[in-house]
Amino acid sequence: MNNSFNAVSCFDQFEIIRLVPIVPFGNFDMSITNSTVFICLAVFYIVFLYETNIKNGFIVPNRYQSIFEASYETFHTLIKDQAGESGYRFFPFILSLFFFIAMINLFGLIPYTFTPTTHLVVTFTLSFTIFLTANTLGFMRYPTTFISMFFPGGAPLVMS
Repeated sequence: MNNSFNAVSCFDQFEIIRLVPIVPFGNFDMSITNSTVFICLAVFYIVFLYETNIKNGFIVPNRYQSIFEASYETFHTLIKDQAGESGYRFFPFILSLFFFIAMINLFGLIPYTFTPTTHLVVTFTLSFTIFLTANTLGFMRYPTTFISMFFPGGAPLVMS
């Protein structure tokens, strides 16, 4: 008995597929993939929600406006408590990054869709650029004392 059927693996949804192949530029493959499409969808959806619900704010907010306002207030308070008044200049970046990652991960809840953050390169790139930026700004602002933040208080001198 020959049972020939096309078996679908549960890991097929994590495969990066070239949707629009583009000729490589040097060592870089600039093809449009399903990862690129879902990243762009997340950005466009966030902008769409902002434009339709927040920019023309209502006196009695709808549910999307309430979500944006609650997130705004939460992150505003978080930055004020952690970084003080000088941290407000990073507020748009932090809030945008939160909505971007949340939207990408929410797309992943839909069956048979692609979630770019499942791939280590996307997560690593986001975290590494933030890590480098934070440390660079820290060394620029506190050139002599910033390194002490990496060592616990009371540690022996040999460890530091």
